[in-house]
Amino acid sequence: MRRIHLDGKKIYRAVLILGLFAFISTFIYYVIETKNNTAFQTDKIVTPVSGTANTGKTDLTVDYGDNLIVVKEKEDVHKGDLILVNNSILYHFPINESVASVFFNKSTGYKVRDKEVLLKQNVTNAINVMFYDFNTKFKNDDVTVVSGYRTYEYQAEVFRSKAALVGEAKARVWAAEPGGSEHHTGLALDISIYTDNGENIVYDGTGDYAWINENSYKYGLILRYTEEKTDITGFMYEPWHFRYVGLPHAYYITQNGLCLEEYIDLLRSFTFEGIHLQVVVGETVYEIYYQEASEDNTAITIPKSCESYEISGNNVDGFIVTLKYNKY
Repeated sequence: MRRIHLDGKKIYRAVLILGLFAFISTFIYYVIETKNNTAFQTDKIVTPVSGTANTGKTDLTVDYGDNLIVVKEKEDVHKGDLILVNNSILYHFPINESVASVFFNKSTGYKVRDKEVLLKQNVTNAINVMFYDFNTKFKNDDVTVVSGYRTYEYQAEVFRSKAALVGEAKARVWAAEPGGSEHHTGLALDISIYTDNGENIVYDGTGDYAWINENSYKYGLILRYTEEKTDITGFMYEPWHFRYVGLPHAYYITQNGLCLEEYIDLLRSFTFEGIHLQVVVGETVYEIYYQEASEDNTAITIPKSCESYEISGNNVDGFIVTLKYNKY
């Protein structure tokens, strides 16, 4: 019988090559199948397009022809500037919250209650510009940020105090239940008036202050609980409560008389493959669309032709993609 000599090193190399080939083939199949079977979305800074995800981490991003494919993890549905939070749709608390003291990051033009008022940095950046512009126009720096980020425990005490005064049923329209407050997100703030003479005044958005309520959308903020939408939001009118959603969403929400609940519902009719919602702000054109979340990871498609993009979960069932283009 003829003996066959087997070279161990050659066998090892052959197995290694075959294994590598199998891995690459599986990865390509996954990307293609995910692209074909999942709605498209985006995230993170990638050449030649830049983007953000507001998640504090880098997502898997794959170059695929004229598009980028960004893979979002399941929990990312509950993260981003456009998450919806109310007494029916609760906030999902992350292990670490990326909030910072407004006091140490504020500009001139307004006051802050104390060093313990916390917001996400992009929200502080927005109100810095807005209140600076207000102060420049009216020579008034009495606007005071009195509330920002709240823990579950803090909100529980707020709700218990309100319920003790008016009962639980009435308390639900004036104070969110713990887990149902936008303040958990670090994207919402309450303002009041504190004069240089030491007088505290409840903010009602009238007089010179009406300018803030009428122009907040230009800074990426919306008046969250309006008189016209109490039946949808579930909360009474609060002229002092503002929520950051960013541009161009604040423009569209305000100019079309929507509340955030209505806007999140509306966006589901815009998809990557279909029509995109288009919003023009100055010299910038934004295109917005929705991507339904998969049971596990979700692949989101971003066209390379955009200048930049952002991806946010909606805290319900999917992601909202915002593309940015120069108008000219």
